[in-house]
Amino acid sequence: MVLGECSSAAIWPLAACRRRIVTAHSVLLFHPLKWESGEHVSIDEAAEWARHFAHLEQDMDGMLARLLGVAPEVLHHWMKPGRYVSGKELAAAGLAELVELVPQVGLLPSAAARRRPRRPS
Repeated sequence: MVLGECSSAAIWPLAACRRRIVTAHSVLLFHPLKWESGEHVSIDEAAEWARHFAHLEQDMDGMLARLLGVAPEVLHHWMKPGRYVSGKELAAAGLAELVELVPQVGLLPSAAARRRPRRPS
């Protein structure tokens, strides 16, 4: 269930869920895999990482699309250059259930109870 923001790596566990629940206030940030490296990397190591990174990014995008059950083109549209997708959009794409959050007034303390000082235990 996504109540607020779900972005970056947090999308992976959501994608793996059989049932996904979102609200009108949910927002999901899809973006390309980010490349980070240490400060002191040799040119040979950087070249090898760049070659590997291109393969890794393509493979991971394909896996995420399969987990979500969405065409790779849809995922590509959301990820390049990076896009916030609303809960409503995710539900409209058939990837999640849209639920309305309804305050449970009976579970909240009354205004009078909130004003009473608490007694030490």
